[in-house]
Amino acid sequence: MEHQELVHTETQEGFAINLYVLPEYDSPFWLDDEEEQAELMDKIERGILVYFCAKVTASKAGVELGTDYLGSCCYESLKQFIADDYYVEMKSTAISEANAKIQELTK
Repeated sequence: MEHQELVHTETQEGFAINLYVLPEYDSPFWLDDEEEQAELMDKIERGILVYFCAKVTASKAGVELGTDYLGSCCYESLKQFIADDYYVEMKSTAISEANAKIQELTK
């Protein structure tokens, strides 16, 4: 199992929403310029930027019912990621998956 660290918890629509960060092993793929990529990697290595794979889960009563992942996240801080639209979308996806699973289980 991948090492994951729980960094944020909240409640939304009756679900416990957890944000985990996992190591990201791929280099930033969105940069074509080698010099820019080297500069970015230097900032990551020095801890100026955080670079991770995000995992968001939606749970009820301790049972994980929905999950969403996003790789190659690069931010100045985890707080910046939590304020970003990507995190909002990930929560929505995890909650939708959880609701679908609940409906399936209660048929």
